[in-house]
Amino acid sequence: MGIKITGLNKLKQLSKGLEEVSNTTSIPITELLTDSFLSKHTRFSNFSEFETSEIFKKYKDIEDIPDQEMDEFIMNYSDFTSWEDMLHSATEEYIMNKLNF
Repeated sequence: MGIKITGLNKLKQLSKGLEEVSNTTSIPITELLTDSFLSKHTRFSNFSEFETSEIFKKYKDIEDIPDQEMDEFIMNYSDFTSWEDMLHSATEEYIMNKLNF
């Protein structure tokens, strides 16, 4: 009578996901702020709505938006208290998806 080990495929998937995530040096914003993430956590249903919202009409690039103004925008239009909190949450969700959790 032998021992049957199950779940090795999941372990291989996890290992592959960890390798992919650990080799990532940058993530496009559209991969972080997916339509699913935005519709769940903000007043926007997709990235297109998000990027054409009022704050982005005032500034050419997202990097040009003053931190305080971006944080205020995020507080008013999402579940988060700051842009950093939103990005942190989106990054966690991205990693969890890559690891198939």
